[in-house]
Amino acid sequence: MLNLLEAIPQIAAMVQNQTHFRQIIREKLDLAMEKIQLYDNNYIDLLQKLCGEEQRFLAALPTGKITDCFWVKDIQEKATVVATDGSQIEPSTHEIALFYMINIAVVSLVYGGTVSPSPRIEPHLFYDEKDLYIEEEHHISLINARQLAQKRSTLEKQALKEEVLKYVGREEPLVGLTDGPLLDLNQSQKYQYDLKEKIEVDDLLEMGKKYHILIAGYISATRNTALVNLAKLSLCPEAAARCKQCEARKQKRNACRVLNGLNDAQIIERFLPDGARSTVFYLINKIPTQISETDIGFFYMNTGREIARIEAPRYVLENKEMLECLQGVLLQQIRLGMGYPAVLSQAHEYAVITGKEREQIYKLLQKQMIQNGVEIKLSQKQLRKRRPIG
Repeated sequence: MLNLLEAIPQIAAMVQNQTHFRQIIREKLDLAMEKIQLYDNNYIDLLQKLCGEEQRFLAALPTGKITDCFWVKDIQEKATVVATDGSQIEPSTHEIALFYMINIAVVSLVYGGTVSPSPRIEPHLFYDEKDLYIEEEHHISLINARQLAQKRSTLEKQALKEEVLKYVGREEPLVGLTDGPLLDLNQSQKYQYDLKEKIEVDDLLEMGKKYHILIAGYISATRNTALVNLAKLSLCPEAAARCKQCEARKQKRNACRVLNGLNDAQIIERFLPDGARSTVFYLINKIPTQISETDIGFFYMNTGREIARIEAPRYVLENKEMLECLQGVLLQQIRLGMGYPAVLSQAHEYAVITGKEREQIYKLLQKQMIQNGVEIKLSQKQLRKRRPIG
């Protein structure tokens, strides 16, 4: 039970703090923009600071002027757009059995064509020991939320790859969208990718390149800081940034600390008009030697409602016609979805496992266990939750 009377003054204090915080953010943005504009034409010199040892952050490598803005002449209305999304029931040690379920939904929409929407919903149930327990650094533990999200993402890419292949050969552009990054970067593991997900994404992008499919990941409410980190590099007094050895950072008096709390969307919003996209960026934590055709880059787009981050492979980003087509398709989808791509909204609706559906899964499981003579046990905590006190 929540004591609202006690919470009200705390909420009022938070609002007061937010007012002060927003002023601080504006001042930080002014500084970040000053540094970005200063290095807008010679950012390569700035990136030389990454020649030190492994960095603690990723920086954005621009392929053009950072403050450039790009529009499309026409909204792309005639296109086949395929999107995928997923949700899950996480494993609970308090329930009658240990398992997790991942539900994947794929939606295909054809505008200007004759094919009707064809949602596909695929539930995946995992209960084997090899799926439930993960071995990491000499210890075994129950799969956690991050690992489960990576597994779900891998299944989403598999489903997307299978679905887009059905539309190869059509005259109109073919676009494959994911809700979120194409490949999730695990910052807790020194910016490494999950191997299985990386393999699946590589396969998806190789297929996309072969059949000229516009593969992209749409990230709403992005909190990425790669561009902020580029501004932070300009504040570093060292010739080569060595964050791990930085004594000032350890004492919390490092120069770049002044930009903490900012994200890229706040910077991009300063100069990117509605409907326009930014230049293309690539993520780096060292001076790149070569970028492959299927390496993933990104750009920002002002949807009129927010600054969205769009990830795509190099074969799309460095092909002017494909890049403009992707921007046009996304703008059309955003208009249809009133601020968010319509096809992704539909995929989300089909993928969500509702509370009622979760209860049905547990009831079906319980019924099957009773019919097969399997003993049912609930934890005392779960029993207490299901039985009223008194």
